[in-house]
Amino acid sequence: MNTRIRQLRKYLGLTQGQFARKIQYSKSYIQQIEYNNAPVSEPLLAVIVQVTGVREEWMRFGTGKVFSNTQSQFDMAGAGRRLREARLNAGLTQADLAGKVICSRDCISALERGERKLRNDILRRAAAVLDVDYDWMMTGLVESHNESQL
Repeated sequence: MNTRIRQLRKYLGLTQGQFARKIQYSKSYIQQIEYNNAPVSEPLLAVIVQVTGVREEWMRFGTGKVFSNTQSQFDMAGAGRRLREARLNAGLTQADLAGKVICSRDCISALERGERKLRNDILRRAAAVLDVDYDWMMTGLVESHNESQL
């Protein structure tokens, strides 16, 4: 589980200090955990699951999807960046994509900036239009159950 905490933190793009502040634990404790010098306590696990939206099953065993269907604050910005990346790779403008997924250009713009709560229906249509995997769009992982891709 210690290794998955490090993988999760890096996936979220956070330093040890930033991650520690988000979950309200000390940086030194996070360092000890990541270097396997301290056990992961049940209260710490509960906080990580609650704050990041990571699934407890994945944290404990490395199986199943990494994130639950509900999104954490971290996922919105990452999914927005991946939406923009896929749109640009497809050579589409925000207006082009909006027309294909049946929403406004402002909606696509806000999603890409991480300023709007992600709607699964829009993202599923966008993933289909952009020919990218929906799980990748949401998590950045090609196969969200494979921890080695974090």
